[in-house]
Amino acid sequence: GYLNMLATAEANNVSVAVLISPHYFFNDVVNEQNIGINAGHFMNYNPNSPVARQILEDYVNQVVPLMAQYKSVGSICITNEPQLFVDTATDNFYLEPWREFLKETYGGDIGKLNNLWKTNYASFDECDFTDYKLNPVKNYDYKVFNDMALAEFHTWLADVVRKAAPG
Repeated sequence: GYLNMLATAEANNVSVAVLISPHYFFNDVVNEQNIGINAGHFMNYNPNSPVARQILEDYVNQVVPLMAQYKSVGSICITNEPQLFVDTATDNFYLEPWREFLKETYGGDIGKLNNLWKTNYASFDECDFTDYKLNPVKNYDYKVFNDMALAEFHTWLADVVRKAAPG
């Protein structure tokens, strides 16, 4: 298996970059735990779900220490070609962070957001991703938030890996 390959690489003084592939989740787990997301082709689960994060943390804590004992492991790649397309219409895990992002972006002034988005929201609590592609400013805000969400997930996952294999 995989550990034999790392042992062979070590015996032959070969460095290996290991991809831990956290973007693969079994569909039955995603469905049972109700953590599915339409995130493009990268992952089928919501990376902001506490259940998904616990599963990933458990996985990393089981697998990474086994690999880390081999000198042949030159690096651990946490993801490959990641994508995330957050959709608050079906995603309660990102709805509140989205609204907080908007509050920060617009200095808590819903009037500024309404002026730029050409909307008439009474508060940030009404903001979702509906029709974001039709409005260039809302689309820009969405893309900035989406990129921040993906970066936050990777920061969290990298921290989990570092704790599992310090050094």
